[in-house]
Amino acid sequence: MPVLEIRHLWKSYPGFTLRDVNLSLKRGTVTALLGRNGAGKTTLIKCALGVIPRDRGSVRFQGVEREYGEVAWRRSVGYVAESHPLYDWMRVEQFLRFIAAHYPTWDDAYCQQLLERFRLDPHKQIRELSHGMRVGLALIAALAHRPILLLLDEPMAGLDPIARADFLQWLREDAIAPEAGRAVLISSHILEDVVAVADEIVIIRHGEVVVHASLGDLEREWRILSVASWTSAQQWSAFPVIRGRDGSVRLLCRRQESEGLVAELTARGIAVLDVRAPTLHELFLGLA
Repeated sequence: MPVLEIRHLWKSYPGFTLRDVNLSLKRGTVTALLGRNGAGKTTLIKCALGVIPRDRGSVRFQGVEREYGEVAWRRSVGYVAESHPLYDWMRVEQFLRFIAAHYPTWDDAYCQQLLERFRLDPHKQIRELSHGMRVGLALIAALAHRPILLLLDEPMAGLDPIARADFLQWLREDAIAPEAGRAVLISSHILEDVVAVADEIVIIRHGEVVVHASLGDLEREWRILSVASWTSAQQWSAFPVIRGRDGSVRLLCRRQESEGLVAELTARGIAVLDVRAPTLHELFLGLA
């Protein structure tokens, strides 16, 4: 049974519609939610949590359908928002005691371990914390009650490379460890970090899910064609064109289309230099 199952979810705002989204998150897996700014990632997460009402569709948590406004089930969910909203006037320990009061499963010993892991002084005021420390505190608040579903919305935004490396190491060793038995959904624009931790990739474009597969399946299903010259993108509007800063041109197509595309390019006098599996970065550029 999926931890979280979203079926045919719709949500409309003026000028934007999240349309017919289907998504399933299983225990022991990390799903990366990718898309351009404004694609609908945060809207999808908030609809899934019941923080904002959906227009249509269903959200099932642990096999039970959940409605907008329900609160009790969220005690089994950890959520870290991109903005990391915290109470700056509190000290770290005050804030964590305040959060702990809302969760019957809060684990004080685990909370202490996380404080040490993120090198946070419990007596320090939140307003004095660096950005990386604030991220760490938000993660502790989301994890110390040992949720079975963890939703991370751009958790690494603004972190320096060393802090990002520490975060990824913690994510692999703790948050997504098999014994934790939880499902994780992480939204991020830092694709190299996504590759390091994700089992499943979801790409959302203009409110629609265009890809949901494992990274291995994507590498098997799609192909990148590097071409020597390119004069008319209009002739190939069916295939995403990726232009490099060095002037290089690549086309993204499905594997079963690649032989036919190579033949057609060759017939038009366009030399194909290479055919290979795409990187996640190329898939994002071509599909997002």
